Amino acid sequence: MEMFQKQPRMFTRSEEGLKLALDFFLNKIELKKEALIRRPCCLTFSLVERVIPCNRVMQILKSKKLLLKKEPSFGHMLTLSEEKFLEKYVEKFRDDAEELLVAYRGHMLDSSSSSPSSEEVNSY
Repeated sequence: MEMFQKQPRMFTRSEEGLKLALDFFLNKIELKKEALIRRPCCLTFSLVERVIPCNRVMQILKSKKLLLKKEPSFGHMLTLSEEKFLEKYVEKFRDDAEELLVAYRGHMLDSSSSSPSSEEVNSY
């Protein structure tokens, strides 16, 4: 209930949309419940256009050990404007910028398809 008080905009999401988002955050990227309670706005972002692309970038940064300092909070990454996100997590890593940008914008490359179904999102 606390999440809805902090982020009343969640009431505008469909039940299925909230379930998909919760499943993705809790099971796919294993974000702790406490993190979602602190930043319930994460549940209002589009999985396809924001959450999954940010996660792809984060996975590449982790796999290449490019995050020298403490790993940033995923919730914080999502709340950055697109411009700030690209500046901090893509452009900053010039040698890997192309791969990171493709990971971030990959959903835009296939303009022939509409939004993915829940099965496609879950298979990520």
